[in-house]
Amino acid sequence: MATQAFLPKLSRDSDATTHNQTEESTNWTENGMNVLWGLLMAAVGLFMLICGTLKSKFVVYELLVARARIAWGEGNAVHYFFQLSGLIILVLGGLWAAGIIWR
Repeated sequence: MATQAFLPKLSRDSDATTHNQTEESTNWTENGMNVLWGLLMAAVGLFMLICGTLKSKFVVYELLVARARIAWGEGNAVHYFFQLSGLIILVLGGLWAAGIIWR
């Protein structure tokens, strides 16, 4: 009989309330992670777009350009590639952060 004091009281109302609170908590966490990853993705896209437009000498961008030159060859095609792919990633990241896609 003493062990019943330690057991939670289960009723239909308390179970539904707990379930709703858990579901709301999970939805908030998932939405928060979607915003976080969407903004991170948009930031990477913005970085690629700006560096491709300015033909930046930033070390990270120069490493990316060196790898891309294997496929795209010499010339400005590499920078155009980074501009276009950066714009696409920026738009997709913004849509993801807004919750429009990949929910």
